[in-house]
Amino acid sequence: KNLVMGAEFFGQPQKFYQDIDLDNARTGTDWIGRTWIQYDHGHRVLNPQLSVRYDINSTQGKNFRSKTLGATVSNLMHLTPKLNANLSADFYQSGYKDRVPEARIDQGISLSSTNTYKLAQHWSLLWLMDWTQNVSNLPDIFSYQRFTVQSGISYSL
Repeated sequence: KNLVMGAEFFGQPQKFYQDIDLDNARTGTDWIGRTWIQYDHGHRVLNPQLSVRYDINSTQGKNFRSKTLGATVSNLMHLTPKLNANLSADFYQSGYKDRVPEARIDQGISLSSTNTYKLAQHWSLLWLMDWTQNVSNLPDIFSYQRFTVQSGISYSL
């Protein structure tokens, strides 16, 4: 049985070369703190994980400066010796209190499936499907739904 707990904190510098004006400038640093607990005991279908994160996006412009609190519940499934699927539900609330002329609050949910299939000793196929719904107090501008699919190939040393 394998109980894993962890925490991480990091900053991501962001540079947007097409920032239009100071209020809308997205250039800055995104600071993220996250903690998690995972119980992966090798069970075929039940290996849950819970994580909580806090994100401070300190942009130069007021309109995209935000603070986000989020939580993710996920489950890793070892479907075959070569195929893993991780199903997750992510919930978040983002506040843009410095936005002009009006503060913005977004709430969202994202449901996703992240999958890996081991092709050979070092090679794996990856694919991700994600559905997101964002609801904003400024719905005409910032509320949306989207579905994305990503795929790739991975080489591990």
